[in-house]
Amino acid sequence: MRRNLDIAALRALVTVAEMGGITRAAAQLNLTQSAVSLQIKRLEEALDQCLIDRVGRGVALTVAGERLVGYARRLLATNDEIVDSMAAGAEAGELRLGVPPDLLHLKVPRGIRDFRAEHPDIRVLLQPDGSPALRERLASGALDLIVTTEAEPGPGAETLAVLPLVWIGAPEGRAWRRRPLPLAAVLGCSFTPIAIGALTGARMVHRGRNDQACRGWRRGRRHGHSHDAARHDSGRLRGHRP
Repeated sequence: MRRNLDIAALRALVTVAEMGGITRAAAQLNLTQSAVSLQIKRLEEALDQCLIDRVGRGVALTVAGERLVGYARRLLATNDEIVDSMAAGAEAGELRLGVPPDLLHLKVPRGIRDFRAEHPDIRVLLQPDGSPALRERLASGALDLIVTTEAEPGPGAETLAVLPLVWIGAPEGRAWRRRPLPLAAVLGCSFTPIAIGALTGARMVHRGRNDQACRGWRRGRRHGHSHDAARHDSGRLRGHRP
């Protein structure tokens, strides 16, 4: 018949290992020294192993004690996760948040941190994708909330920010002088039509190819007259709820 180990005794052993002594462990656990010593003794009796050696005023784990502490930490982590999850009750859940990859490193981490501070029982599942795909996944119910970059708002969208679109290039770069102007864009990017419209309006000959590079029309350095052709357009950061 298998024996069940005492979770409280395992926590006492781990605390002794981390604090380096029974006295400090007892203070950490709000127990008496004799209570902590008794818990460890019960573990030793249950496993028929010596778990700690007294060294001067402190203690040191035996080889068996080191092995048990490794197992105990994992067991305690699972125990605490179960307790926290059950304590949250029916209110616990998850929020599936979709965000374009180019926004992941802006204010999204801070927003998630603030949300978690107010709603610790809700887990945020961050799912990066392009704005068109995010809208489709929201409509299908695969996501609960999305943040997108769009030229115009969609139904149910709330504008979070409006940013100017600008052209950027390498310092001392000369690519913008080439004619036709080489233009790389990604399929489905909301800003591609705006960029092409600005070039067409400026009568600037250009040629394009689809690429994974729909970035840079929102902020950066000005280089040449091509920036002036597009600088009055805006890109909108949208938040969508179902």
